[in-house]
Amino acid sequence: MSTDGQAAPATAPLSSWAMLRDGGRPLAALLLFGALFKLLVMAAALQSDPLLLNPTSDARYYVERARGLAGLDDDPLLHESYHLPPLYPQLLSHFDGLLQHGEFAGVLVLQHLGGLWVVSLAYLLARRRCGRAGALLAAGLTLAYGPLTFFETRLLGDSLATALVLSVVWLAERPRRMPHALGMGLCLGLACLLRPQALLFAALLLPWIFRRRRRSAGACAAVLLALLLPSALHNRAAGGDLVLVSDNGGINLYLAATGPPSGTFSV
Repeated sequence: MSTDGQAAPATAPLSSWAMLRDGGRPLAALLLFGALFKLLVMAAALQSDPLLLNPTSDARYYVERARGLAGLDDDPLLHESYHLPPLYPQLLSHFDGLLQHGEFAGVLVLQHLGGLWVVSLAYLLARRRCGRAGALLAAGLTLAYGPLTFFETRLLGDSLATALVLSVVWLAERPRRMPHALGMGLCLGLACLLRPQALLFAALLLPWIFRRRRRSAGACAAVLLALLLPSALHNRAAGGDLVLVSDNGGINLYLAATGPPSGTFSV
């Protein structure tokens, strides 16, 4: 309250860039430590991790499909429905070192950068709701969560999908802005093409946006559907069924929800 009895004007919310600058040296030190830590984990994985150096199961599927997409091998699955999400092998097909020489560093660097983006987003999302100390704590806990860094060393789309989904949450803070709505549709569509389970998130997000701004919900849905349409048409032509992304999404969700947790990573 001002001295003349009038209410003081409301303080405008900080922009994302201003919140990052507000993090100052502690946030910069945390991100630097995170980068060094992830580099050490990557170096250890590249040296002696058999699951990385000898891809099996889903990782092997992705590498073989990527080689086919790059024209290095015949692709026997080219005219079949997608069993696993199609975006990750398309991404891998651009890493010549991986496909021709078995060099995994380029892919892992990209995924570790996505992991640092997740830490930054954790700070931004927390900073909008609490003070600087609470936001730094949230970022630190995110960095300390081992499975995030672990999956950054796998030839799987999980880590990139996590970064994209959290980007959607960040953009959803201001859905009334059309660029944010388009960005949400883009990130959400890419996340679904990496992990079809993100479609469940889309089913919850779009009605929420619709209640706040119909035009933004329509723009987000249009971009999402445009990204999903090619895979849906491919699956329809190849298998005769309407499968938006891949046919493994349902079984993975079922196993995750009903299977006994082992506490281990298996292939």
